[in-house]
Amino acid sequence: MKARLPLPTCLLINAQSLRGKADELTANVRYMHEYRGACMLAVTETWLDGNVPSNEVEPTGYTLYRADRDPGITGKTSGGGVGLFIRDDWCWRGSVVVRESLCTPDIELLWTTDIVTEQPDLTATEYIIITQEEVNRINSRMETDDFLKPYFYSTSHNNPTSLFGPYT
Repeated sequence: MKARLPLPTCLLINAQSLRGKADELTANVRYMHEYRGACMLAVTETWLDGNVPSNEVEPTGYTLYRADRDPGITGKTSGGGVGLFIRDDWCWRGSVVVRESLCTPDIELLWTTDIVTEQPDLTATEYIIITQEEVNRINSRMETDDFLKPYFYSTSHNNPTSLFGPYT
């Protein structure tokens, strides 16, 4: 195995139905070096639900961590959902832990960490409308856990103004 880069390579994908594009994603991972070399594929708008097993949309060599939209909480019956594909040879599948999965009417968030090899915290999020209170809560928790680690935010939102201050 080759030496790891100091910081991971990550692609942001706005899938608008990951299930409908699973074959395309698999082909991209197989034939496009940008995809093949990516340590992480952060996906917004997965449109997945509990009826779709992760292995149905996982390209070979990647593990999917996901946070599906909950229509009972959001009041929205379609769209949404976030996921993070992590390349297995970059980060051992058993070492990744989901630290927080959050679904509210305002935010869908998936926060993962590699606990064994101490890779940076990996966050895949989709923001619909986020409140400043929620931003403060998340930032406060990150600062108390380990402020010196780099954090990666992947976002999909209509408002180009970021509320994340020093993390953007």
